[in-house]
Amino acid sequence: MSKVQIREKSQITLPRQVMKDHDLHVGDEVDVEVRGGKITLTPTVSLDREILFGREDAAAGRYKEFNSAEEMIEYLHRPASERHRYGKR
Repeated sequence: MSKVQIREKSQITLPRQVMKDHDLHVGDEVDVEVRGGKITLTPTVSLDREILFGREDAAAGRYKEFNSAEEMIEYLHRPASERHRYGKR
């Protein structure tokens, strides 16, 4: 357990190791819950962060392009062994 101090404007600083262990970054959001005299912070998954991961996959070539929704649906219904893992095919 770590001890933190409440600062001006009701701000706290999470210990660096807590940030690292839970993959938290400046700007991430957390839910705050008060129950039974305890305050609990729970990280929330931000859509912006999920979009960022998608951009990283695209930059690394881990994507597939389709010309239509029908083409994509047909591709997804194929057995996994018949699908190309990544890249334009």
